[in-house]
Amino acid sequence: MGAVLTFVSIFSFTVGVKRINAKNHNFDSVTYKGVLSLWQVDMFEGGRGSRRQFLLDTAVGFEKKNSGVLVMVTNYTKDGVEENFKKGIYPDLISFSNGLNVDRPVQTSQKTDVVGGKIGDKTYFVPWCRGGYVLISNPRLSNVQDEVPLVLENLLVSQGAFTQPLIALLEHGIRVEKLEVLGNMEAYIKFTSGMVKHFLGTQRDVCRLINRGMEFSALPLDGFNDLYQYIGITCTDIERVNAAESFVEYLISEKVQKKLNKISMLSPYFSVDFDDNELFQMQSVTNFKTISAFTNPKELLLLQQLSKTAVTGDKDSQIKIKNVLI
Repeated sequence: MGAVLTFVSIFSFTVGVKRINAKNHNFDSVTYKGVLSLWQVDMFEGGRGSRRQFLLDTAVGFEKKNSGVLVMVTNYTKDGVEENFKKGIYPDLISFSNGLNVDRPVQTSQKTDVVGGKIGDKTYFVPWCRGGYVLISNPRLSNVQDEVPLVLENLLVSQGAFTQPLIALLEHGIRVEKLEVLGNMEAYIKFTSGMVKHFLGTQRDVCRLINRGMEFSALPLDGFNDLYQYIGITCTDIERVNAAESFVEYLISEKVQKKLNKISMLSPYFSVDFDDNELFQMQSVTNFKTISAFTNPKELLLLQQLSKTAVTGDKDSQIKIKNVLI
């Protein structure tokens, strides 16, 4: 197991580099006229509404600024993307998160402090929105005025196919004696039964609880976050790459990022206004450690297993996880 985690920690700087077969370009003004394809892949739960719809709305604004360019946004599953990749079918742009290997990204000139999409000082994937992990408590079972203890007796955890909620807890400095890890909706339903004191969830659970009208308190976790929605360029024709680069630049502009409150997602770059205080507090937390977007899905599953023993106090597991974080 230790050897596998060593592989994870160096993956981005060996295999990841070899996979990149398209060179960076000098980007001039947009001269491309035609359709850009953008595949949207939901790999973790969002907030409210649709990330695809947000990209569609953004595309409309981009098209108004760039006459003759259209952006076609299509929802894809992880399996659907991988099947197309095997056939040599690629989009011009792809929006995805950890758990999907995108094997021919083009280096981008966009600047970001989020290092998950970087190899060395070169950026290949740019986060355009994010979620966040939050420790939710039931005030009927705990005094909301009390600080969250450093050791929790029991914890219910919502975990997606490749997400790492327990690493967020570990990096926040909280340990757990007994865990119950369930799928996203199953965990949420169990928490709303009113019998669970502490629940590790995301911005999606915050939105659900607000909509339900259930009383709760929330502590945003500030040490680690892998809930980034990245966008990358996979076309190689110079004019298409140029137009795709311009779309990425528009997508992460302040004007567009400020609209993320429409889908209750958080910005990696700017402070976004939210009516819900819990989401506003989550937006205020920044400078996370993360995991490389080039990490293989098998290693992500292994990290999920290691995190279970790490948060219960296993030192060896804790060291292995820390060696992977960037």
